[in-house]
Amino acid sequence: QNQRNILERYAREHRFPNPRFYVDDGYSGGNFNRPGFQQMMTDMENGKIRTIITKDYCAIIGLNQKDLENQGILA
Repeated sequence: QNQRNILERYAREHRFPNPRFYVDDGYSGGNFNRPGFQQMMTDMENGKIRTIITKDYCAIIGLNQKDLENQGILA
């Protein structure tokens, strides 16, 4: 819910008129086999999405904290 609140505020402040949220509660962000992510990709491919905004880009590129630590990005 906190992430959604942050994104809703960002969308409002930057005048994105109709934000839609793709939620994958209970799924690992370390892979792309998540229903919300798959729906977002389908909507994007079908031209239903103009902009994707994420609080944490790791969810989009499929990394988790352990991946980032292994790459020396986080300690």
